[in-house]
Amino acid sequence: MVIWIENAPIFVPFDAESEARVAEFVDLVSTTDSDDPLIREFIKYQMHKCIQTCKKKARGHVDCRFGAPFRPMDKTRILYPVDDDKPEKDVLTKIRDLNKKLIEMLNNKPEEIDTFEEMLQKLNCTLYLYLLAIRVNLRHPTIFIKRDPKNTRVNVYNKLILTLMRTYIVDYVNKSSRGLSKLLRDCVEEARQGNKTLREKLKALAHILYNSSEICSQEAAWSRLRLPMCKCSDLVEFINTSHSSKRTHILKSNKEIAELAKSNPTSTDIFKKGSIDHYASRPNELEDLCLADFVANYTFNVKAGTTFQEDENVEIDAEVEPIDNGEERANSRKSKHYVLKDNSGTIVERRSPKVIRYCRFSIEQDEENFLREMCLLFLPWRNEKQDIEDNDCANLYLQNREIISTNYSKFNAIDLDINDILRDIEEERRTQEQVEEANDPENTNLEEDDTFVNVYDFDDNVVRPDLSNEIGEASSNQGAISKYIVPNLYGDEEYFKLCDSLNTEQKDYLMLLISCFKNDNDLPIYHFISGGAGVGKTCLTRAIFQSLTRIFRNQPGTAKKNEIILAASTGMAAHNIAGITAHQAFHLTTSHGNTNSMLGPDIANTMAAELHDLKLIIIDEISMLSSELFNQISSRLKQIFRTTQEFGGKSVIVVGDFNQLRPVGGTRTFMPKNSGSPNSTSILTENLQWSLFKLFKLTKVMRQRDDLRFAEALNRIPLGETTAEDIEMFNSRSFTELTLPEEGKNAVRLMRANRVVDAYNLSKVRILEMNVPGTLKIVHRAEDRFSGNITERQKNQARNAIEKLEKKDTQNLLTELQLVTGMKYMISSNIDVPDGLFNGATGTLRFFEVVNNRLQAVYLEMEDKDIGKAARSKRRALMEKNKIPLNWTPIFKIKKAFNVLKKGIVQVTREQYPLIMAEGITVHKSQGLSMPNVTVDFISSSMEREMKYVALSRATTLNGLYILGKFVPPDKPGPNDPVKVEMERMHNECSLVPKFKNLREIGTSLSIISHNVQSLHKHISSISSDLTYINTNIILCQETWAVDNMQYNIPGFTEINRNSFGGPMSIAQGTIIFVKSNYLNSVVPTRARRFEAGKQHIDITSCIVDDSILILNIYRNPGSKIAINYYLDMITEFEYVFVFGDFNEDLSKESELERYLASIGLKLLSERKSTTNSGTTLDGVFAKCDFMTEVNIYESYFSYHKPLCLKVYTD
Repeated sequence: MVIWIENAPIFVPFDAESEARVAEFVDLVSTTDSDDPLIREFIKYQMHKCIQTCKKKARGHVDCRFGAPFRPMDKTRILYPVDDDKPEKDVLTKIRDLNKKLIEMLNNKPEEIDTFEEMLQKLNCTLYLYLLAIRVNLRHPTIFIKRDPKNTRVNVYNKLILTLMRTYIVDYVNKSSRGLSKLLRDCVEEARQGNKTLREKLKALAHILYNSSEICSQEAAWSRLRLPMCKCSDLVEFINTSHSSKRTHILKSNKEIAELAKSNPTSTDIFKKGSIDHYASRPNELEDLCLADFVANYTFNVKAGTTFQEDENVEIDAEVEPIDNGEERANSRKSKHYVLKDNSGTIVERRSPKVIRYCRFSIEQDEENFLREMCLLFLPWRNEKQDIEDNDCANLYLQNREIISTNYSKFNAIDLDINDILRDIEEERRTQEQVEEANDPENTNLEEDDTFVNVYDFDDNVVRPDLSNEIGEASSNQGAISKYIVPNLYGDEEYFKLCDSLNTEQKDYLMLLISCFKNDNDLPIYHFISGGAGVGKTCLTRAIFQSLTRIFRNQPGTAKKNEIILAASTGMAAHNIAGITAHQAFHLTTSHGNTNSMLGPDIANTMAAELHDLKLIIIDEISMLSSELFNQISSRLKQIFRTTQEFGGKSVIVVGDFNQLRPVGGTRTFMPKNSGSPNSTSILTENLQWSLFKLFKLTKVMRQRDDLRFAEALNRIPLGETTAEDIEMFNSRSFTELTLPEEGKNAVRLMRANRVVDAYNLSKVRILEMNVPGTLKIVHRAEDRFSGNITERQKNQARNAIEKLEKKDTQNLLTELQLVTGMKYMISSNIDVPDGLFNGATGTLRFFEVVNNRLQAVYLEMEDKDIGKAARSKRRALMEKNKIPLNWTPIFKIKKAFNVLKKGIVQVTREQYPLIMAEGITVHKSQGLSMPNVTVDFISSSMEREMKYVALSRATTLNGLYILGKFVPPDKPGPNDPVKVEMERMHNECSLVPKFKNLREIGTSLSIISHNVQSLHKHISSISSDLTYINTNIILCQETWAVDNMQYNIPGFTEINRNSFGGPMSIAQGTIIFVKSNYLNSVVPTRARRFEAGKQHIDITSCIVDDSILILNIYRNPGSKIAINYYLDMITEFEYVFVFGDFNEDLSKESELERYLASIGLKLLSERKSTTNSGTTLDGVFAKCDFMTEVNIYESYFSYHKPLCLKVYTD
């Protein structure tokens, strides 16, 4: 309740008389007295009892967010924050001890302390120190009411009002939902402890809500009808000051468009007109009126007296309903009406101006749009495109600054400092000119000695505007559309080599995907590829992209469309797979609390056009992507593709290992979003997006000899199954600081805590300065600019607050950065992910580029030579001119914005080099890196299971791992460990079974595979590496391109029959039969035959199995009219016959060949399904037998044709 009281005193800061009047007034209307007999029966309802909702955790302990127990005070006082000069260190120590002792005293038995003076005696402190302890935590003048120690939990009240509020108190005591929150917390805790199904969770939740909550019918009806909850006297209108090309518009009604088509068929005027359109058509009498004045002070009517807003292309706040103002309407009738020039309606001056809102672009973050917006709103114009957008808005602003300033001041309580703006513009232009002049390779007037000067310590204030970095990659409604990266397609040889290198597990999955997308089966798919260190997740991801891209495109070449998005949770992981970050790909917001925000229509529409052909999304390092962002990706795709299907109905493959570190500041991917909060009820629900996914787990380690043993030992760490041999192996790499080899000293050191990392890096700086002659050092302070309607005092508070912020709170841009040549540095913010300049890329600082005594760039020698190629190429001329080694990569300052102070009222734009020292880094920072040499520090601080696993697995080999201290194996994960529970659930309920796994099973049956291989010489390695071929008895190859003098070797097989060409060049013809060596005794070859008629030909090879089964292997070239039936004379001689081949005849329906074979007792065994990449059915199996048979169509990544697999059960 808010009560307005007459004749209240006005507070004047630092005025003793004013303070006394305010204190007297406060004592008059409020109290904390608990001894008054008139209110004794009510005082128990004024006691503050801390419940779950008012508890907050800060600095490791739990406090009440309302400040209870409240501070006792001898009289009502007004206290001020301490001056900018903080108390001495010993005084602060006394204050901390005093506060701790006071809280303990007030929480125990404050009623035993009678007076304020007695409390001071027990605390053994003076009144000055007691008040000082309160003031150090204040940010503004604050009233502390008179309060005895025994009343530290009594809420302030007014005696008269309290006695009149009995009805409220009775309602409060009897409110029906008073225990609901506790029941919900109990339900959440029970759900966390047990592995309940979603049905069980919802049942428990429904029971609580059904039995614990009541609502009256009137309130329910009001809420369902969405009636306004409050009313206001002033209207608020939003003016969309975005560029005209980026504004949204409302279409005219179908009736209006139909009438327009009749009257003017060529017209493109299909949108409703809004305030900006009406302003452009204002009458000449209002020529000097600016847009802001027009919108605030005039109402548009279709005809005089009739307000027209409902269909207008304007945005009126709908949170509140405007009060019907009869006086306004009456005044409207008396006011003069102006007819708009386009005759679309009239405008009338309002009695009460509207409140206007607009985009409010920041000059620090988007100078171009800021200046355009100022001119658009506060400078009169007629044609927006000609007068504003086609003009240089900086010059326009400078020429009309007085008009703009005057109009701006009408709508803003705090005026802009025009001089600051002008100075900013001039400085930006001057600096840009200097930079361009310095970087111009044709500028022969630039002297080398004057250009680059090595200096040691200066404070740089150079401005290098970079709005793309300043806006940030994760803005939901700003910034350019993401540039989707498409990795280069491999040539045939490189592609086949990649796929041939896959192990059986990897190939099983690849063939499953190829089948799904070739045949459009079971789409969309949602798969999770999991596995530990060294199992080849990245290699499989690369093979998936290359294979499916070939399917999606008829021929390899330069990509024109985005059929596949390769994304990752971090820039480092994105670079590893040649993709982009998930934030860039889907315009994700960086705040976990704002994951439901929608994209602007302009961005959504552009993304929809860019991703028109999108079929598959691959997200790597899924363990580092929070559930909140995972949900946001699905929401983005729903919006882009205008569907309610999760992920926009597109297939999604996620790759990663949940045994690694969890997402920073978010919930694990597979958990319901926001369920990480202790008070969240999200745990009672299901993660709808994650519930779609099936698990495919890679288990086979793809490493050799000692590295295989090392990788297997690593993968046992997260399971808590480390063996004695593993411990011995890890401790064989254990060292002390004294025994650490030189390689270990020079390697990146991984530690747990930031403070230890910082101390180690500073020690490396000192070592470099002492031991390495010529070491140069620059201490570079960030330049911070403040924006927002803030006072000078708030600016000072913001400066002090910034000094206390951690790196993560300042967008990873340091307040003070020590730049030392010879030191390793890590890029701390994504600069250019495609070029490898991502958050996590490391290199050694080699050179400072200084122009006119200002630092322009620093140069790093990157550990990966491919990183920074594009950046080096852009500055190649300058680097050659100044004799800078061409393998050094330039790094420039970037701008990032962040908020400080309470509720983020001050926005800070920081300009700094995105670098941090990286001789030592935290384990969190290392996730996703692979290093040939790495030192893991177990001495400085202990590490839990997942951290040990991540730290040790950064090393690619055992010999590259150096351990400081002893390796102690972690415990097994507990029964309720979320990762263990989820992986067991997925293994039991939604494991992905490879579609073709059964084809390679070895049994007692006769197994034959038939395939048009399109050159055996080219694809022999692909056949030899596939167990589906190797585990069969007989391999039949068509279109082998074989020549007589060429031998083909498949391990474990013997060639028994061939139909080849004399040469010397191979052509598209030929058939060959291979038989497994241990099956040779059962097979007898027959004569190979070839029939030709010009360019038409038929090639036939055959063999006899167990003296009773005839097998024919046939290839007929495309367009051949030669009838096969003339050359199958052997069929009638055998009881059992199988005819395989590429017949180049449409077998999807009954063909002439099929009718002939049916006439002699053979029927088609294979299905009438596609056997080629283009969907045709040209390959088949015919048989005459009474055995049980099974025919499957396999997949191929190297041939246009698909293999046919036959199993004959002869037993």
